[in-house]
Amino acid sequence: MSTTNCFATFLYAEEYDCKELKTYAGELFKQNFATVGKSKEFVQISCHHIKDLISGDDLVIGTEEEVFEIVLEWIAQNQDEKEQHFAELFRLVRLSSISDQYLYTKLMCHELVQANGECKEILMDEIRWRALFSGQQISRQKPRTCLQTHEDAIITCGGLSPDERIRNLTVCYVPVTKTWYELAPMLNRRFRHGLASCRGYVYAIGGKGEDSVYNSVERYDPRTNSWGFVAPLPQRVTLMGAATLQGLLYVTGGIAFSSEHGGRRCDTAQRYNPSTNSWTVVAPLKRRKSSVCLVSDTHYLYCIGGLADDGFLSDVDRYDPKLNVWTQMAPIGEQRGCACGVCLEKKIYLFGGTVDPFSLNALVSCEVYDITLNEWQSIAPLQVPRFHGSAVLLRDQVYLFGGTGSQSVDRQNSRMVECYDIKSNTWLDAHSMPYNETYFRGCSVSMFKDLLQSVNKVTTLPQSS
Repeated sequence: MSTTNCFATFLYAEEYDCKELKTYAGELFKQNFATVGKSKEFVQISCHHIKDLISGDDLVIGTEEEVFEIVLEWIAQNQDEKEQHFAELFRLVRLSSISDQYLYTKLMCHELVQANGECKEILMDEIRWRALFSGQQISRQKPRTCLQTHEDAIITCGGLSPDERIRNLTVCYVPVTKTWYELAPMLNRRFRHGLASCRGYVYAIGGKGEDSVYNSVERYDPRTNSWGFVAPLPQRVTLMGAATLQGLLYVTGGIAFSSEHGGRRCDTAQRYNPSTNSWTVVAPLKRRKSSVCLVSDTHYLYCIGGLADDGFLSDVDRYDPKLNVWTQMAPIGEQRGCACGVCLEKKIYLFGGTVDPFSLNALVSCEVYDITLNEWQSIAPLQVPRFHGSAVLLRDQVYLFGGTGSQSVDRQNSRMVECYDIKSNTWLDAHSMPYNETYFRGCSVSMFKDLLQSVNKVTTLPQSS
């Protein structure tokens, strides 16, 4: 059997129920899809067969663009009859694996895409995702096995151990294998810092060290597994919110420190441009506050909750970078500070937090905000109360780490990593951390598989961290 006759053999085996032969022919077909897909015989394949082929992870191709091109060739052979199947086949093309150039120059303007409302919406969802995770190589869809060079991972650095040691430890977690890896440590030990991904790098911002509050900013490069300093913040700050919007890094609120005033809550909003390695101060928040949750969609920043001088807040302020203004939105249903959150498909998910000024107890309640309706509602609660934890989005699942904030939480549960499935509004089987962490900071990152194979796996926390 060869690539020239494997399709005919597959059809023969299917008709006469030769299971082993069908399996063998099918595997040969998948391993040579780019070649067989352009053969004259391929145009005879049914829509059912082509869907089975291109839906799997094990299709062997050079690029995902080849799948789209072969679908187009299949339709072109009899467009009047086959065009009705375009949308159901287009859904199976993994747009996340297609290059920006091809997406914007070929897919966006293709007549079959433009003529189908469902296909246009699928394409716009991908474009919105790329804008939200600009430069971070975090994809909406899992690439086919042959195209997988990276692992979707979650990186965390610094923090405070249960015995109140400040850490410079950097580790990453790969949920698909439930494996932790030890990466290069930060240059400074810090906690109560900001952490965010921006243009393929991870930034650790400000925070508190062993004897001072920092204005320094470190940048981690996942390609080289190394840290380096970039331009410092205009002011020293801790307990701030940090997020990326449209390829720029933002830091809002927090407790600012100066020689004149010491430490006090601030209304400052600062923006970092990686292209110029410079910070600028933008429009201030509507009030001084710390311990906010800062989340972005493709257009705005949302500064949620926090702690003011007169108590915990339910405020939600939205920042428009075009107008450089903050606008008050619908408040959250429950006052809270030190919460964590993510945004996906025009909804913001908010988890945990605290209303305890002594930081001894945390919340399990969670809420979701509908950006279009400007409304909040409750969703399934956490299994473990958390504050100063971290919520990290990978595709349509949210991972909740660290920040276990109740004295009643036992040692095992304090290491629990909860996984929230957005589509079903349920908590899935829990993962686990190799250590306890209070001021946990985490964000998504795409790690080279080769790099992960060269570093140590983590089962217990190193004593030197």
